[in-house]
Amino acid sequence: MLKKLIATLSVLSLVVVASANTVTLEPVSYVRPAMDIAENIDAFEAGGWETYDLVVHVDADDAWTTAYALATADLFWDHLQGGDTADPGNFGYFGLLEYDTFWTSSEDYPNVDTGGTDTTFAPGNPLQNTATVKEAEWYVDPVEPNVGSGDWTIARYTVATGQTLCVEGNLYYTSTLGEPQPYAVCVPEPASLGLLGLGALALIRRR
Repeated sequence: MLKKLIATLSVLSLVVVASANTVTLEPVSYVRPAMDIAENIDAFEAGGWETYDLVVHVDADDAWTTAYALATADLFWDHLQGGDTADPGNFGYFGLLEYDTFWTSSEDYPNVDTGGTDTTFAPGNPLQNTATVKEAEWYVDPVEPNVGSGDWTIARYTVATGQTLCVEGNLYYTSTLGEPQPYAVCVPEPASLGLLGLGALALIRRR
């Protein structure tokens, strides 16, 4: 009996309480930049693009350390001078870089305007970086990990207006003791798509 009790307690001690942290896709307001010497601003605006930040909302007394995200869309927009991360020091000449598709961490834009890139990718990453798929695993700055409670943008995606953007993956927090916490978010949300479908069906039936 005592052995069973010890074994049960040992198992319970390994159980990690599910994190209450959440992940959302938040729309980014567009402000026309003063200039961009690599991209045509008028063409960008005429093309019809929407920008979203992948934001992790971290509870008090917790911190996130690692992110993995697989994002899919019909078409992502990538700036001609853009890269895996964004350097705000280049925004003066390449204003549309603010709306590039990129990965980021708590030490990088738009969280902290450091003028550098502190995002650290896992070896071999990004795993995919195409016009329709963005996949990577990356870490916060190990030297100054500003990853505590609060809202942190961990990636930015710009997609064609009206398209569905879906992101799924795992986040790692100090509270979960190394256990991955899965998430999945879409815009428009599946429920919204269902309502749109019902609305279209209603219109068809009226005709």
